[in-house]
Amino acid sequence: LSTTAGDLSFDALEGQVVVVVFWASWCAPCAQELPLVARLSAGWRDEGLPVRVVAVSVDDREADYRRGAKRFAELDLALAWDPALARTLDVAAVPATRLLDPRGQAGGRLQGFHEGHQQRLDALVRSLLEPRAAQPRSPEE
Repeated sequence: LSTTAGDLSFDALEGQVVVVVFWASWCAPCAQELPLVARLSAGWRDEGLPVRVVAVSVDDREADYRRGAKRFAELDLALAWDPALARTLDVAAVPATRLLDPRGQAGGRLQGFHEGHQQRLDALVRSLLEPRAAQPRSPEE
């Protein structure tokens, strides 16, 4: 995935929680959500948590994405344009957030932008970082 922060390979992100925020240049709730997610991302980074955030535009035209990317350029987020990724991850409307756990498996989803969004996203990310203590251990361990 080509982003404003350089090319990313999801394979290279193994061991991290990956937060993929889908947005569009015309989406007013997205314009509210992205700064909030950028603040959360900075907080996770300051705590040393292995979390990577990527904000992916679903705009039909690259020119629209570029216009939106300029609007959000001051945010410390990796921005990308990949409408096909939204279809792959079953995103029907924006804003939408999909999370991958440290093993690269589906870890959760949030749809829309509502009161308490920041707290729900933070709690979900932190739950994905918790050790899998509830899982039974194999006899070899």
